[in-house]
Amino acid sequence: MTSPVATITPHATLLEAAHEMRERRTQALLVAEGEKPRGVVTESDITYHVLQDDNNRIPSRRVEEIMSPKTAACFEDAEIEVVQTFMEQIGFARLIVFNREHKPVGLAQTEDLPAQ
Repeated sequence: MTSPVATITPHATLLEAAHEMRERRTQALLVAEGEKPRGVVTESDITYHVLQDDNNRIPSRRVEEIMSPKTAACFEDAEIEVVQTFMEQIGFARLIVFNREHKPVGLAQTEDLPAQ
């Protein structure tokens, strides 16, 4: 799990997101307004859109334009096997991890989990 959770606002630029990922040494950021999750943005999302950009809009593009708004979550005290099974069933590579006070505390990623 990436913790503490690395976040960025939906209004941040893709360049700001890339810098934040580099600084935090992570491949994904939770997109949030305050403590309310809005989605997830990944290195792959940014790379894809940079390569698809014919109009040189990258400096002005916002995270909210490319983020994945569909998210799933688990609690930080969930059993690893349950989290793995859930991720496989829903086909998500990342889950937002919440504490029992419903505050985001991290991102669980398939590459962080032991191989089955």
